[in-house]
Amino acid sequence: MWTQPNQVPNILTPVMTLIHLCIFVVVGEAIQCYTCSSMHDFRCADDFQVTRAAAQQCTGSCVKYRGVRPTHVGEMVEITRGCMPQQSVDECRETQHNGLDVYGCTCNSDYCNNGLRMSASISGVVVTAFVALLYK
Repeated sequence: MWTQPNQVPNILTPVMTLIHLCIFVVVGEAIQCYTCSSMHDFRCADDFQVTRAAAQQCTGSCVKYRGVRPTHVGEMVEITRGCMPQQSVDECRETQHNGLDVYGCTCNSDYCNNGLRMSASISGVVVTAFVALLYK
């Protein structure tokens, strides 16, 4: 079929070009993410009250971190929302952020770090853990 071992049939060249273009368009696509910190703006806390005007365009993924910071008068819940390098899947996990043990969730759609869907993910983790304990 091919005259040389490394020669690609003529029909595959436009197809491969189209695939490469689609990959670059998807990778370069930006999403809108809320960007704020409860340390600087009380509206960014768990009772989220920030408007879409407080969002910024991100070329990666959106993220929300929630942790408890010890202070001289007790503990303070700290919420941070923003952008991070592209993540392949939406997920939540324990991690570190700003020197704090936090629960962090990443997501890949416009305004997804508002916390509404992310709290459902936490419920999913609890239900999954409970079911796993039942079948242990």
